[in-house]
Amino acid sequence: MDSLLYIDSCTRPAPASRTATLGEAFLDAYSKTHPGTQIDRTILRDMDLRPYRLKEVDERIAHIKRKEFDIPMFALARRFAAADTIVIAAPFWDCSFPSMLKLYFEHVCAQDITFGYTAEGQIGLCKATDLVYITTRGDEYRPSGEPDEMEMASPTIRAMAKMFGIPTCTFIAAGGLDIAGNDPQAILEQAITEARACAERLLS
Repeated sequence: MDSLLYIDSCTRPAPASRTATLGEAFLDAYSKTHPGTQIDRTILRDMDLRPYRLKEVDERIAHIKRKEFDIPMFALARRFAAADTIVIAAPFWDCSFPSMLKLYFEHVCAQDITFGYTAEGQIGLCKATDLVYITTRGDEYRPSGEPDEMEMASPTIRAMAKMFGIPTCTFIAAGGLDIAGNDPQAILEQAITEARACAERLLS
């Protein structure tokens, strides 16, 4: 059975969160077009993720050296590596994304689980072929992937996908929601249409 890992990095659930609303629209369309897919939700606001301190870093290194991967410390990394499709919903915060998502990446970046090294250099070890990043922004920024000194979320996500060995990275953004004179509901509805279309065309 195929699996989709949905990483909810929103501070509030839908409908209070516009990003979560966009993410739920994607999941609804994906569930209808991929009925056999197992959807695994990871809701970061409900988790007590903390940064690794010296003690945890030393323990982590020791476990990796001994190839002891079947322990709770690596549970998030194992789930991430095993997913067929990965979808991240995160609002645009402080030129990037909420810190809880950065902490999540810190936990899933585990050597020999989600990435590794060969004589030629670093390689990704994740099973997923697609990563979809869903976000909402109050302002307008350049298209995802193009250089923009005020928008650091897209290049970071693209770099993480490359590190994990995920070949396709798709961005869905509702931008300009808080600009005076814009119609935020119309902008969100347009992004929802895009999200549903993306979900429908992804291969299972």
